[in-house]
Amino acid sequence: MVYVSMFSLLGVNGHLKEGDSFTLTAEIQEDSISAVGGVSINFLEDRPDIKPSRNILFHFNPRPSSRIILNSCLKGKWQDELTIEGNDLDGMLLQKPFDLTIKILSVKDARNACENKSEFEVYLNDVFLTTFRSPLPITASKFIGFSPCIRICKASKSVC
Repeated sequence: MVYVSMFSLLGVNGHLKEGDSFTLTAEIQEDSISAVGGVSINFLEDRPDIKPSRNILFHFNPRPSSRIILNSCLKGKWQDELTIEGNDLDGMLLQKPFDLTIKILSVKDARNACENKSEFEVYLNDVFLTTFRSPLPITASKFIGFSPCIRICKASKSVC
């Protein structure tokens, strides 16, 4: 996956930790979401323009027809995809701007390969969407890569 746009999380009050909430305020060009694959925001552990990441810690992928795909990619292989559908998702995403918030509930010890490494709640404009379980620790995120048709307005972290 090639990213034209990315930014470092290191400047957003340090690394993400269990108990943190992270909010990304962004805008999507209206015609971009109608594309077949939609647009994406990906939490990454490596800077994508130097070392293409085989791990996507969290993949947020709005698609046409009020659908959002959530997933993780582990060593180049996509995991079980979670699809969220709703009547007003397109309206929420095309609201200028929208807020994507994750609230980190738990991060597990990396030595146990059988269990999910992180669990976090996902919100869109302060509306709860789901609790997402990832085989990768979301706290390892150092960069966010995103589609060029997305403009990041602000990123902020708060400790609960």
